[in-house]
Amino acid sequence: MIHSLTGRITGVTRETILVETNGVEWELEAGAQSIAAVTEGATARILVHFHHREDAMKLYGFVTAEERSVFRELIKVNGIGPRQALRILSGTTVERFIEILETADISALSAIPGLGAKTAQKIVLALKGRLTSVDEPSPYSEIIDALVEMGFEKKNVTRAVSAIGAEIEPNTVTAEEFEKLVFSQAIARLSS
Repeated sequence: MIHSLTGRITGVTRETILVETNGVEWELEAGAQSIAAVTEGATARILVHFHHREDAMKLYGFVTAEERSVFRELIKVNGIGPRQALRILSGTTVERFIEILETADISALSAIPGLGAKTAQKIVLALKGRLTSVDEPSPYSEIIDALVEMGFEKKNVTRAVSAIGAEIEPNTVTAEEFEKLVFSQAIARLSS
């Protein structure tokens, strides 16, 4: 689908960013962090999430991949729609949100406007361990993503895969064999 739009910012409101690309102006709903990061008249690349429902099609815009990633995880939580996910992201930074999840700080999460304690608890239960700090890029991201999709916690997966990758002697296997080895050993380690 649409991964990103690069063009001139033609307008910014409290809830939207307007981007013109090749004579077409796109309206993207966005959170406060992304809106604050763009300037009208400047050229910018906005990452996009396309959301399709029976009665509407909407584009959501993000300045960083981390913010879009957290948004996509939030809308997977039962009862959290795109608008509420944007409100949550507008009430905190991505880094702080991940910290709140990892410490299971329900009171800090429910302090975000429009988010009650029950919903905050539901978010923590659904997402704790699925998101890691955005400052930790991994060379094993495809393996990590595959294991997380299988239901393992991202934090545990990242630790296990990194440890296994460090244990395998370099230049003893091909890149494809390396991936298979890391993947199979990670499943064994995480399942025990």
